[in-house]
Amino acid sequence: MDVRDARAVSRLFDEVWSQMGVVDVLVNAAGLYPSHPLLDMSEQAWDRVFDTNLKGPHLCVQSFARKLVAAETPGVVVNISSGAAKRARRGAAHYCASKAGLSMLTCSQALELARQGIRVNAVAPGYVEVHSTVNPISEQYAQAVADTVPLGRVGKPQDIANAVLFLCSEQASWISGSVLAVDGGASAGSLGLPFSGS
Repeated sequence: MDVRDARAVSRLFDEVWSQMGVVDVLVNAAGLYPSHPLLDMSEQAWDRVFDTNLKGPHLCVQSFARKLVAAETPGVVVNISSGAAKRARRGAAHYCASKAGLSMLTCSQALELARQGIRVNAVAPGYVEVHSTVNPISEQYAQAVADTVPLGRVGKPQDIANAVLFLCSEQASWISGSVLAVDGGASAGSLGLPFSGS
């Protein structure tokens, strides 16, 4: 299913509801992480990233929320943002900007859907080792990132899944509009700098 296509998204939710009944959890995890230097970035590359990483979650939440409101049922959304929403990277202007937008979209969705009983939060992963063939990462890049993680290791998919599970659970029933950093402490600051004192 192409998350960039409003009709395809709507059809998917119709099919899911017809086969499974009411579904009350949505995790928006589709995303692209290409590398394009700013001066060489095409308009098509920019649009593809934004349409997937930002328009897609908007369309999915819109269709999902319409179904829940019609069924008078509460629900939970978790958007997968990124540490790149707050920390720019060379070759990833489109990615960083799209994830910054997704973090704010999460807040807007949470605000608009709160009175309908729909909580919306996001998880912002740091570097997670996934061995993607869609978004390949060089070994040099992976090692450079791993060296900056305060907790001393890169993330695993289960680290992100655990955070998503928490935000979907009753334990998080009073949390909405939040972006949870799951990054081994990387967003706390720069580990690579020496002590400033003598």
